[in-house]
Amino acid sequence: IQGIIRYASEALEYLPEQDVAWRRTATVALGDAHIIKGEMAAAHRVQLEALEVSRAAGNIYMILIANLKLAITLGQRGRLRRVIEICRQQMQLARERGMSQAVVAGWLLTIWGEALAELTRHASSSAVVAPSWVSRLSPDNLRHSGGKTTSADPTVAARALH
Repeated sequence: IQGIIRYASEALEYLPEQDVAWRRTATVALGDAHIIKGEMAAAHRVQLEALEVSRAAGNIYMILIANLKLAITLGQRGRLRRVIEICRQQMQLARERGMSQAVVAGWLLTIWGEALAELTRHASSSAVVAPSWVSRLSPDNLRHSGGKTTSADPTVAARALH
């Protein structure tokens, strides 16, 4: 993991700002490495950069993925209301761009549903909650599980769309 951090950081130092495709790849790798190491503040910072690079490239799919990763990280930091807002905004973007049936939209709905369920479970508590669901919801885990999760019903999020 330390090698990923070192080489991705080095790549970002040398890649020109206009080389958005390779900068996007390096920032995603760097953010994922920080997540694996449990360095959530660093992951958050890098994911914001990945989002900006994706926006600069104008690649809607990569914008959705960058926001998905950002939502997962924010969920791990207990920022459930922000997770819900990101998912709502990105599902709106996905609908507007004809991508509401893409796998990434399903991931967003799942994260949205899980965040809503977690927020509901902890509505009477004023404590910041570090949800248990976020570690199961990385795109890699969902890909390997066939998209199945074991807790909250994502239809809660789907109902919120209408």
